[in-house]
Amino acid sequence: FSVLLGLHNVTSLAAVALFGRMAPAIERIIEENVASVSAVEGMLDAALRARLGEPLEVARRDFDEALAVARQNVTEEPEGRALEEIARLSGPALAGDDAAARRLSAELRALGAINRRAMRSADESAQRLGIAGAWAMVVLGAGGFVVGIMTLRRLRRRLVLPLQEIG
Repeated sequence: FSVLLGLHNVTSLAAVALFGRMAPAIERIIEENVASVSAVEGMLDAALRARLGEPLEVARRDFDEALAVARQNVTEEPEGRALEEIARLSGPALAGDDAAARRLSAELRALGAINRRAMRSADESAQRLGIAGAWAMVVLGAGGFVVGIMTLRRLRRRLVLPLQEIG
């Protein structure tokens, strides 16, 4: 009976530990990469507004704010190179240079793709952790079931049958 209770306690604690590990993994996906994707959207928006005639100072300010957010949130190695190229191209692109604007757009798309790949990778890792944890719970639950059957048989043999004979 003690083994059975112990197994159920281990199962419960393992479930808590599993879900405790998954929550930060999911939070990390959001924290690290969604902010960068939002920054890319902000930079694209500012660049488009500059091309549509918004005052350059306003578009430049918004672009630089989004670029600062992206720079503070570098989580993948290729992001640094992309951000440096984006910073270099932003001035001419916002000022109306078509070639620089096309290259800036390509760099921003590449930065977004880097972060989407990182999100997919982190998501796959969290899914693997969840599946492994679920199977661990199945194994522990099956072990608890087997120990429960063994305990029941033992109690029946040592307690119930002797009491029935006395009765």
